Amino acid sequence: MTTTEQAILQAMQNIGTGQLNQAEQICQKLLETQPHNPEALHVHGLVAYMRRDYDKAIEQISHAIEIENSNPQFFANLGEALRRTKRPIEALEKFERAILIKPEFLKAHLGLGNCLRDLERFEGAISKFRLALAIDNSFAEAYHYLGVTYMEVDRLEDAIPVLRKAVAMRPAYSEAQMSLASALEKKGESEEALSVYQAMLERDEKNVAVHNNVGNILKNMGKIYDDQGQFDKAFPHFEKDNDLDNRGEEYNTDRHSLVVNRLISIFNQGFLDNKFGMGSETELPIFVLGMSRSGTTLVEQLLASHPEVHGAGELSEIGRIVGQLPKLTGSSLLYPECVPELDAATACKAAEEYISYLNRESGGAKRVTDKMPGNFLHMGLISLLLPKAKIIHCHREPLDVCLSCYFQHFTAIMPFSRNLKDLGRYYSDYEKVMAHWKKTMPMPVLDVRYEDMISDHESMGKKIIDFCGLEWDEACLAFYATERPVKTASSWQVRQPIYTSSLARWKNYEPNLTPLKEALP
Repeated sequence: MTTTEQAILQAMQNIGTGQLNQAEQICQKLLETQPHNPEALHVHGLVAYMRRDYDKAIEQISHAIEIENSNPQFFANLGEALRRTKRPIEALEKFERAILIKPEFLKAHLGLGNCLRDLERFEGAISKFRLALAIDNSFAEAYHYLGVTYMEVDRLEDAIPVLRKAVAMRPAYSEAQMSLASALEKKGESEEALSVYQAMLERDEKNVAVHNNVGNILKNMGKIYDDQGQFDKAFPHFEKDNDLDNRGEEYNTDRHSLVVNRLISIFNQGFLDNKFGMGSETELPIFVLGMSRSGTTLVEQLLASHPEVHGAGELSEIGRIVGQLPKLTGSSLLYPECVPELDAATACKAAEEYISYLNRESGGAKRVTDKMPGNFLHMGLISLLLPKAKIIHCHREPLDVCLSCYFQHFTAIMPFSRNLKDLGRYYSDYEKVMAHWKKTMPMPVLDVRYEDMISDHESMGKKIIDFCGLEWDEACLAFYATERPVKTASSWQVRQPIYTSSLARWKNYEPNLTPLKEALP
């Protein structure tokens, strides 16, 4: 083994043990003398991937492939990085290339199946996972993702047996155990689900490295106790999850309030009136926004049940444009202070990039929903870039929506939701900026109360469809029967008929909510 091979092996071992700085140093040293070494470029890309810098990972691994295009691992890892940036069609091609080079490459078959899930091609995904199991019937990950896919299309009877197989093959496979417990809970077998969660908790609670699993376990156990009406048992589980959650930076309420004030200052009435209409003329996007847990998924599922609408889920594209705007405008100022330097040509370019992304997602639909809740902060920018878009603002009783956020262990990092006082402050800022948009926005916004969606779904549904310029379709009444993946905190709920148990839920926990009540406006 050469010195270079030894260095690459050491870097890979460092990645495996989480020593990313050491792995990066090895790669950088190799690339100083061998800038076109494909293995070093590939491993350097893996370091970026592990740090969630997916754009850099794509750049480095793509460079490695330009030099060496016969390594299936390169293509499979590039596919994974592309999936992370929500580019499943491009990722699909990379996994297919890896399989062409190595037909029985299990990781590539798994990635290909997950790409098909991303693209809502469920039967295709199921066949790919089964193909992987035909190659190796002890492949626990394939059993797991096959079970998850069955869950996504509401086939619990099929999901549970294959998830049991995944757990039997790898007893410490936390993700499969979580999926199994979730499937059992949804099937109504709550006691067995609790026993699975409890065993996981006893194993993982002291391991800081797996806190995300611990957080999900605590949240799911809290939900079961809540469903059972054991509120005194439920709340401590949610509280402990939030107390332990140290993902990302600590939330700074004053900093967030300053951001809101800056947005209000820049996007004032005169500015919006002067700049309005300089972006794209497209009517393709429907923005569904508001506080998380305010009914955005419910509204999107109703819209996606319409034959002319594609539900694209929570898209990060507006946030990406916000991040790039200083560079796009050539400004030395940050967002939003750089926005006054935005001209019509740049606005149209940014808008067209967004529309191109929607078109890749939509399959030719007349309308496409973007239900990123936090886009409520960017309504001013949306009005400049996409003045003919539809904006639907979802809102809900303040105590209920804040409590629902507190009880949810979000996949995305949302530090404001970990503390009841911070939640109250965040909600206050949300109300403040929404009041500003309603007063100054030069384009219509439809307000949809969660409580109205629950109490009079048909009337609200017709109002929403009409606002979006579409003809009413009876399929929108049976939104829960629409077969599409819903990869947010409300994924299970929107597959059920309308239920009222979430209304005034805060009253079950009123003794615990004093910090929240004091912080709300």
